[in-house]
Amino acid sequence: MSESQSVYSHHIFVLPFAAKGLESFPKSSNWKKLSQDANELPYLNVEVGEKSERLKYAYRRYFNKEAEELIFRNPELVTNYAYTGLEKGDVYRISYYNQIDKLECYDLTLDYIMLRYLPNLEAGFLIFSMENRLYEELEDIKNINQYGRHLYAPFLPALRSYSVSPNNIELIKSEKIKEKPRESDLLLSYGIMSAPKEILQDFFGLPEEAIFPEDISQFESKPHLEIIIDDRMYVLSYMMVPDVKDLIYKTANWENFDDSEQSLEEMKLLYSILYVDKGDSTCLSRDMLKAELEKLLYTRWSAEGSLYMASQHSMIFMSGSDFPEFFLKGYFLSEYLDLALITLSQRIGILKYSKDAGDRVNARVSDKLKLQKAYTTFKNQYLLPELCPQEQAVEICELLQTSLYIEKHINLLDSQISELHAISQTEASNKLNDRVLVLTVLSLALAVIPNIKELQDNCLTICNLSLAYSSWLTLLISLLTICFLLSTICFFYFKKRK
Repeated sequence: MSESQSVYSHHIFVLPFAAKGLESFPKSSNWKKLSQDANELPYLNVEVGEKSERLKYAYRRYFNKEAEELIFRNPELVTNYAYTGLEKGDVYRISYYNQIDKLECYDLTLDYIMLRYLPNLEAGFLIFSMENRLYEELEDIKNINQYGRHLYAPFLPALRSYSVSPNNIELIKSEKIKEKPRESDLLLSYGIMSAPKEILQDFFGLPEEAIFPEDISQFESKPHLEIIIDDRMYVLSYMMVPDVKDLIYKTANWENFDDSEQSLEEMKLLYSILYVDKGDSTCLSRDMLKAELEKLLYTRWSAEGSLYMASQHSMIFMSGSDFPEFFLKGYFLSEYLDLALITLSQRIGILKYSKDAGDRVNARVSDKLKLQKAYTTFKNQYLLPELCPQEQAVEICELLQTSLYIEKHINLLDSQISELHAISQTEASNKLNDRVLVLTVLSLALAVIPNIKELQDNCLTICNLSLAYSSWLTLLISLLTICFLLSTICFFYFKKRK
């Protein structure tokens, strides 16, 4: 394979995960912890020489300071690790069964593997980045995205050729590329694909059964990883497909899509690429297709032959020529990758705090207040109004947030947290009311007891001090009242400190 050969497509698979009960990592020497220097990020070092320096120069001036805090600059929010166990020519192998039940594979050259960990969210991303210089047909590129993002088989197919899952995903050393793919049992029972499983085991030092266990209840008190957001990896993909050049031009004006059968088939094709479908589109409704595509396609450059689109499963950059490969591809696979990762981080945070809110309905008031404070901090750190001053970046961010339902879910979560706050306030008010009631009763006793004649006429001597019963009772109730007031003051003081 020639290095000068055109890249037909580029594929980045992002695996979000939650880390439960894990503290010290990485456990292997195959990982390098990166510093707070953007120049060390793996996706800025795929290219070499002048091309790499131009990309780094642009990247350092792309994001605002608050966005950089979430990408590489603030170790309290993010830590990046690069996998150093790769050698030139190693591949990401996706083996699958074709229509005649024969085992075949796609071999994609690995650019890098990295892991981004988010300490405050106790979550992270495992990222595989590959290029395709072998398979130029659109159907193959679609299959790479669809098969390559799977973690496990979502169902057990009657025939292996009908499966939407691959036989396996493996990391193959360059000297073993000529070996044929091997059958696995991952289409017969639950099991995690080899590549993500082995890399995560290497990083966290966990046993195989602790990597996305099928029955999480068995690992509640043990260190393990959990799948979050989706049961498949998020796809970020650049495609250079001359066959769709006219279709890309057509998206510049939605009036070009009429009621013809051809327009319907074209919309189904776009939808199947955007939603990473195997084969044909999983949506057949013309009205729904048009509504979804109008919402999720970014057509600013369609008239020039370039099309961006994003869904909850993917972010795609399509071109009908190889021009973006020499100019735009690097920016898409670095700057736009980080835009997608920040948006996915927002989604992770929403899911985390939604679960925490549900778990703390019956918690102490102080715990609810801690959750509200943590949630407010999360919103201030992650839900930034602007990641980059560039107009197109602002629009792409809005597209990503729309596709991942960020605004919709943050509104729901705000409502959850507000209701939790209301419960906290009610509980605190009830406790205060109880104390006020006790104080009221004591006050009434102080007012009534001295005026009871029988108590005034009889005396009691204690420690040579002779006082009427009413005086003794008044003194006792006064002391109880003072103690109660002091305990109330201490209660609200320490509650506020918590």
